[in-house]
Amino acid sequence: MDGINTSDSVTDHTRWTKASGLYQDRIGKCTFLGTERLVDKVDELLPFDANGYVLDNGCGSGSITVRVTDKCPQTPILATDLSTGMLAQVDKLGLPNVTTKRADAVTLAGVDDETFMHVLSSFMIQFTPSAQSTVQAMYRVLKP
Repeated sequence: MDGINTSDSVTDHTRWTKASGLYQDRIGKCTFLGTERLVDKVDELLPFDANGYVLDNGCGSGSITVRVTDKCPQTPILATDLSTGMLAQVDKLGLPNVTTKRADAVTLAGVDDETFMHVLSSFMIQFTPSAQSTVQAMYRVLKP
């Protein structure tokens, strides 16, 4: 199905969709500080701007997307997730310049090579069946 792995309970998008309504309150609050520091450090090293496209891989309820938008509302962002429920949470935020897309974080099938100035992820890679493949896919879509 759309190149998306749904072979076990960790990658089963229906489970993540069911959890999406509670995710931000339960998990998002726990990871907020780390996400904030990650985005701040990336912005310090290579500032976000209107010309740099950002990928939030495995966006969940959108903590990275929100923080990047807070830093630079003009930055275009693609927020991807396995779960349509998580993407719906991001869509509800009504953030400017944010597009959501259902994608498997491990392959990023359907996402073009060398497209993004920044590729970020928070609290997702450990849930994938292959951390190495996930990082390789993220590197593939990153501009040189």
